[in-house]
Amino acid sequence: MSQVFMNCPNTGKPVYVGLNMEWNALESFEPDPREMTLKECAECGEDHTFRKNELFLRADGGGG
Repeated sequence: MSQVFMNCPNTGKPVYVGLNMEWNALESFEPDPREMTLKECAECGEDHTFRKNELFLRADGGGG
């Protein structure tokens, strides 16, 4: 399973949004727009609202 990231709009650095999914699942992912907020960004401490097209996956390295 891979971790879902977005780039922090303040620092440009990748930040984990708290979701995990298979690589092929992101394409069909249809999140509820009311719940697309990252609380307390690990990079800058602010809350960020994000869109599906801003998300990307990173392998977790678990080798599962």
